[in-house]
Amino acid sequence: MSSSTPIWNRVDADCRVAVIGLGLIGGSFAAALRLARPRWSIVGCDRDDAASARAVADGLVDRVTPVASEALKDADVIVLATPVGVILDLVAQLDRLVAREAVVIDVGSTKGLIVDAMSGLSDRLHAIGGHPMTGPLTAGSSLPSGRLFAGTRFVLSPTARTTPSTLDWALRLLSDFGANVVVMDANEHDRAVAVTSHLPYLISLPLLELFAEQDEVTQSLAAGGFQSRVDGVGSSVEMWRDIVQSNRRAIAAAISAYADRLRALERDVLEGSTHVLRDRIDRAVRAAHKVPRPSNRQP
Repeated sequence: MSSSTPIWNRVDADCRVAVIGLGLIGGSFAAALRLARPRWSIVGCDRDDAASARAVADGLVDRVTPVASEALKDADVIVLATPVGVILDLVAQLDRLVAREAVVIDVGSTKGLIVDAMSGLSDRLHAIGGHPMTGPLTAGSSLPSGRLFAGTRFVLSPTARTTPSTLDWALRLLSDFGANVVVMDANEHDRAVAVTSHLPYLISLPLLELFAEQDEVTQSLAAGGFQSRVDGVGSSVEMWRDIVQSNRRAIAAAISAYADRLRALERDVLEGSTHVLRDRIDRAVRAAHKVPRPSNRQP
């Protein structure tokens, strides 16, 4: 099909995709495209030679290049799947690197700064922010999978460059991935994930600092309960540095609210009221039943 055909109509026709970043999320996006849009051609880009080689060997992409500009130059669809800081650097270069009309979607962990940056792009770049609410812990694997997004929530955050056609295109594509799409304002998204994603990771840091100060006998007693609360701390330092830098205010507010509850818990423990502690545990149990459970865990 001619490149003059609107991108929105290229479902079963040829379309060129550039996926920048071939880790779990970027690689899975490419794999999901293989299933949902088998006629589309996909060029991958990653600084990690192993990730690039795996993407080619697994058939997730048609070819790879270590140079982003090479992957971007002829793309009709651009997927930015790198840490937030790199996404922001790439967005700042897109007007120069991409001369043609294209859809741009990112899958970064925070949305405010990215959506603001995308809102300044040229009209020919139809940009929309995205964030799949999944990762190695919910997926059960760090390997890309075309079914990673099936049954999971995938947030879309419109930018000033998001036309109704852009939003409809993204909704249809992600629905074909099997995702449950939620459209949210970027700042609303960042406030939400500060509580549900960023805070759980960050509160494990002082817990592990306290653990490191204990003697070897104490440390040897750390069992499944402790381990489950510190899973994921070995995630990419670069990724978490960028998350904290790009969502500082929302994360700080979440930490403050959590600290208030810790101080209240400390008071209740010291007072030793069985009734008060039982009531707190009962409320927590009821809240725990509301926590979404992943339906797409990989073997």
